[in-house]
Amino acid sequence: MLRERESWRHPAWRTAWRLLTPADRILIVIVFLGAAASLIWSGRGTEEGGWVHVEVAGEFHGEYPLTETRVVDLDGPAGRTVMEIHDRAVRITAAPCPNQCCRRRGAVNQAGQLIVCVPNRVLISVAGGAPAAVVDAVAR
Repeated sequence: MLRERESWRHPAWRTAWRLLTPADRILIVIVFLGAAASLIWSGRGTEEGGWVHVEVAGEFHGEYPLTETRVVDLDGPAGRTVMEIHDRAVRITAAPCPNQCCRRRGAVNQAGQLIVCVPNRVLISVAGGAPAAVVDAVAR
């Protein structure tokens, strides 16, 4: 009975904490604070996307605004991939690849996010703001 009370008063983590050196304790606190800070700041700085940039087999296929609902068929080397833009997000609804990782990725809408179908060589990226301007020439 006495041992039960002692174990209740002195949990195992207290015993383990006492065995650590001061340098170990400082390192644990620094790692904990770093993990907490990364969780806090991980969501900051993400911009909602405005455009979808699509490449198939390394070639530019098109840019589409996230504000318009549409379905786009993308014909790649492995077959047809179907991309859907709906509710300011883009996703792949059908793909010829065997493992369907691109479909399981789900909908993306933040600038910098990607959907990639490797077997069909389809790359869908979300960009923020206006579409990239094409420069024909530079005048001096």
